[in-house]
Amino acid sequence: MRAYYLDVPLTADEQREAADLMHEAIERVRIPHVLPVVDSSRPIIDDDVILDHLRRAGLLRDAGRRVVLIAPRDSHWLPALGRGIEPHRSAALSASD
Repeated sequence: MRAYYLDVPLTADEQREAADLMHEAIERVRIPHVLPVVDSSRPIIDDDVILDHLRRAGLLRDAGRRVVLIAPRDSHWLPALGRGIEPHRSAALSASD
C-alpha cells in the first residue's frame, strides 16, 4: 500500500505502525510541487491543478486500491486534495460494481 505525502512523510516508527494496522507493507511516495506559491492573482488553488500534480505522482494508478494520504502540515490544504481525488475514487468504485 502506498502512503502519499506532500511535505512530511511518515517516520519509520509510523510506517511500521501503519503496516501493522493495515496488514501490509507501506511504501512512502512524495507528491512534489502540489502546493502553489499563493499570490494575489491566484489566491485559490484550482482542483484541476491539484489533480495534475496527483496524476504526475502516480496516485491515479492506485484507483480502486487502498492508499494512505498523509495530511499536509498546513491542514487547510486537505479539502482541496480531497476534491482533487474524489471524482476518480468515485469513478473507480463505479467501475468495480
